[in-house]
Amino acid sequence: MFCYAGYPGFVEDLRVFRNSDLWNCVNQRNLLSFFHNQEFTIGDKAYLILGWCLTAYKDNGHLTELLHWMNTIFKQNKNEYIQQYI
Repeated sequence: MFCYAGYPGFVEDLRVFRNSDLWNCVNQRNLLSFFHNQEFTIGDKAYLILGWCLTAYKDNGHLTELLHWMNTIFKQNKNEYIQQYI
C-alpha cells in the first residue's frame, strides 16, 4: 500500500497525487518496475485514469447500467482494500 501525506490544509487530490513519490517514480522509471503483469493501483475519482491507476467512472447522469455496476464493484473493492490497512 502506498500512502502519501504532507500537505496541510486544502489541496486538491490530483495536485497531491502529481507531487507524490509514486507519481514521480513511475513517470521517471520503467512502469514495469512498479506494476507487473497488468497490475494497477486504485485511485480517487479526482485522479487521472492511467494504465496503472484506475478510478471509478464519473457519474454525470449518463452512465449505463453496466457502468453503474462496475462503479459498485469498484467501490466495494476499494473499501475492502482501505479497511485492510486501517
